Amino acid sequence: MTAAVSGAVSTDDPTVVADVGGTRVVDTRALPWRGTDAPTPRVLSRTLARDAEGDAVVDERWMTAWSPTSTTHGYRLVHEYYLCLAGEFTHNERDPETGRDTPVVFRPGTWMDRSPGSLTSGALAVPQSVRGIGWLTRGPDPYVGLAEAASLTTTLDGSPVAPDTAHEAAGEQAGVVLANGYTTVLDSHAMPWAPSAGLPGARERVLSRRLDGDAGVVLLGIPAGPAPWGGGDGWRGHHDFREFWLVLEGELTVRLHDGPGDRTGVPVTLGEGHWLDRPPGAVWGVDPGEATPTGATILSVRLRRDTVLPKERDKHAVWTRTVDGGPRSIAPRSSVEELLAFRRGGATP
Repeated sequence: MTAAVSGAVSTDDPTVVADVGGTRVVDTRALPWRGTDAPTPRVLSRTLARDAEGDAVVDERWMTAWSPTSTTHGYRLVHEYYLCLAGEFTHNERDPETGRDTPVVFRPGTWMDRSPGSLTSGALAVPQSVRGIGWLTRGPDPYVGLAEAASLTTTLDGSPVAPDTAHEAAGEQAGVVLANGYTTVLDSHAMPWAPSAGLPGARERVLSRRLDGDAGVVLLGIPAGPAPWGGGDGWRGHHDFREFWLVLEGELTVRLHDGPGDRTGVPVTLGEGHWLDRPPGAVWGVDPGEATPTGATILSVRLRRDTVLPKERDKHAVWTRTVDGGPRSIAPRSSVEELLAFRRGGATP
């Protein structure tokens, strides 16, 4: 599916669908793959989001099929998130106190939310090449919840904003593959759709929640027809947070504006594989009438202003410790006692 873009779009990069008013849309399928410094062999990656210094903070990774001859047990000093997009691989999550391993199979739609101090042995088998996107965060509460988002949204045309309703944890059980207090793994395809807390008319599957129980990282199900937040009358505004979208299925047409004074904007049809990075204050909207003829499923990530995304280049060398110092690891060595002390402390550096 190719995005339909009209109007003036500021981009000299053929992989960039649009770059308007700070909002950047790229076609992930057109991005080049590059080698990585990861300790796992035969891994490629491509950058979806960068920080203010231009360094990669969100990557799509591609691990080709291989069978490792050894495993290295390691743990992160920061929070890790990962969504499997294609393929399959298996790794172990280990209880450091008992030494017991729990194998976890990643397939398309599998979501992993790993807290600092969770212990993994890495990949055990990759029967077919696997792709996914992932990122790291520092701090315990990095996201703006869907319900909270309404209070951080400003409309420019007097159009409605979704109500800021309280949204408590629903205690989802369906789709839970693993939940051991440090690592949560979900099969998103097995999770039921629920009415969206912040977008009446839309549906959601909550992948990760904030400390107050509000939905943090979600899969949004946008029904065919007018965009739910526009009420059929269109909408234009901006948010006081950084926002990522990855379109997993379908298409959705939005209008990007080059600031509050730009009344015309540029219509951009987001299709499968398109990644949107919208900075705080960027103006965008939807037009009256049909925004999506097919409906769309979108991975939605809303980041608080003070959220720090550690650099991908530092993922293993700085933010990972290995317990057994295996041959593939480029991370500093640690011990089980140090890991347990870190988990008891519960603080990230």
